[in-house]
Amino acid sequence: MTGVAVLMGFRTGAGPLEWLAAVGILVLFTLALTWLAVLSGLGAKSIDGASAFSYPLIFLPFLSSAFVPTQGMPGPVRWFAASLLARRRFG
Repeated sequence: MTGVAVLMGFRTGAGPLEWLAAVGILVLFTLALTWLAVLSGLGAKSIDGASAFSYPLIFLPFLSSAFVPTQGMPGPVRWFAASLLARRRFG
């Protein structure tokens, strides 16, 4: 994805150290979600229960204002998407 963005003209002011830090954050985030899924899988009583854990994680990005303006969202979802915590974590 980054290669396509560069081909389309994207340029960044970040140096190699900043890019390495960004990749490191992504790796740590992936590792954290993996261990969260492992813990839920170990605690589940069946395969279906373990696989059902990932469904809320799939929809978390859609609760942010990254894809849809918050004005068209229902009240509780709008509050969640507009909160500072949601913006920092999900988009």
